[in-house]
Amino acid sequence: MADRYGFPHGIVGYADLRKPDVGDLIDEHKQYANFRGIRQSMNFQKNPAKTYLTEAEVSRTTEWRRGFRELAKRGLSFDLQLYYWQMEELLELARDFPDVQIILNHTGMQADGPEHFEGWRKGMRLLSQAPNVA
Repeated sequence: MADRYGFPHGIVGYADLRKPDVGDLIDEHKQYANFRGIRQSMNFQKNPAKTYLTEAEVSRTTEWRRGFRELAKRGLSFDLQLYYWQMEELLELARDFPDVQIILNHTGMQADGPEHFEGWRKGMRLLSQAPNVA
């Protein structure tokens, strides 16, 4: 579509960064000129109806970080969604990979109820410390 109509201007695809062959998949995505990065839903909580992952702190695992390095090698961005209580984990990732542009989708998902607002606000302040997070 981009070649024919001029849009979309940027494509963000999906790849499971834990897979050992993720670099090959990313290279397949890169065959499209408008490919810019990978998006992965990282939100985790104990309620199975509101989680995308089966375990917490996936971005701290060796296998996942190996896959994330594939983005850094190729100059690609990383989009993610997560809950506000995971923002400290994201800040650690951003600091460990300062050359990767990280885009926080949905402004960091807040849990149900106004009692969570202060935790979300604190998490957003944390993330504002990382120049590579938008």
